[in-house]
Amino acid sequence: MENTRTIADKNSLLGNAMGMLIRRPFEWFFKGFDASPALAQNRLGWLRRPLKRQAVFPIRDGQYSVKVYDQPGRWMTDEQIAELYGQLKDVAEEAMDELPRYGIFTGALSAFENRIIAIMYDNTLQQAAGFTAMVYLPYKQGEKTKTIIHLGLTMIRKNYRGQRLQTPLFKKIFLLAMFNQRCLSFIMTSIAASPAGIGAASDYFIDVFPNYQGTVDKTAFHVSVAQQVLAHHREEFGCSSKAVFDPERFVVRGSNQVEGGGAAEFIKDDPVSRYRVDACNTFCRDHLDFQNGDEMFQVGKVDFIRSSWASRKSRRRMQKKPSNAAPISTESRDLQTDIG
Repeated sequence: MENTRTIADKNSLLGNAMGMLIRRPFEWFFKGFDASPALAQNRLGWLRRPLKRQAVFPIRDGQYSVKVYDQPGRWMTDEQIAELYGQLKDVAEEAMDELPRYGIFTGALSAFENRIIAIMYDNTLQQAAGFTAMVYLPYKQGEKTKTIIHLGLTMIRKNYRGQRLQTPLFKKIFLLAMFNQRCLSFIMTSIAASPAGIGAASDYFIDVFPNYQGTVDKTAFHVSVAQQVLAHHREEFGCSSKAVFDPERFVVRGSNQVEGGGAAEFIKDDPVSRYRVDACNTFCRDHLDFQNGDEMFQVGKVDFIRSSWASRKSRRRMQKKPSNAAPISTESRDLQTDIG
């Protein structure tokens, strides 16, 4: 374990150094814009309005396209919101037996105001194959407010699963968020019960706690972010108001229980999917009572440079070491909501 931590520390220092060098020209570029947020006289005064409202990214030689909409509830017409909602609902109905009752699936316009949504389109069949809908949340530090991106619902149609569509969805959605918020890093939060979701957050983001590898220590920053988000924003991700947060293990006991507004549709006989690293599956079994609706709350950072570095390292590691994990169940929460 000590050797693992030493290697992780060295890699972190190297990643930080490279990130600082590469980040500087980007920071200089962003300074060309108005330095102060475009404040609005509403609940989202802390969140910049998008410079670029939407973007389309062709991938895999044009077989698919990822279309990203930033804060659509602040600029789309009612008809456009209804059309967007219909596309998301079509995917969700194929991914789940029962739709969630929170976030974008409440049908409320406000749910689209602080979300950034990426939809994967199959250009051959002319249909949506999957989507991810992440949530902008505020984190107050004294007089300053920083932006959190909460890894919200990710759903993939059943016949598209196993094609690694989640990764390009995540990459493209963060590109537009970074451009519109004029920064290259965000605080990241996630709440999940599935080892696949918890493992992905651990491996593809920075300084994440809890981390199944045990290479990241809990800090006052992790605790502060978790407590603030859970105190003020549970309704954004279907966490029961009755659920109890364990600050030692970062487990939200009874998060999915229907009493208090939890996402009870995710409590099933087998609600989880396995991660490709079996140590993560064991970690989750040891920490969570799945039938009680427990979920793990993770706090970390997404950084354009360091997260790309971490993603490449993880892919190389997985290519060298075959997975011992069992095939992922198509009925698992992770494939329906992936991370939180």
